[in-house]
Amino acid sequence: MGLLDDWKPVRDVIDYASAGICATIANVNRSSDTRAYSLFDFTLFAEKPDRDPADLDAELEAAFTERAING
Repeated sequence: MGLLDDWKPVRDVIDYASAGICATIANVNRSSDTRAYSLFDFTLFAEKPDRDPADLDAELEAAFTERAING
């Protein structure tokens, strides 16, 4: 067990707290046709759930399309 492992509980609390703030800011500024962001979209250290590659492709396509239109 390394020195940084001792800080894991503190790191996790900070990670989730900051992710909550980021998700809140992103959600209030997203367009109504964009999916809501979750904590896992902004966590740095938490294990993220597996994502369906088709969903990821659709999200990327939507992001680039919106950027091209609004950009």
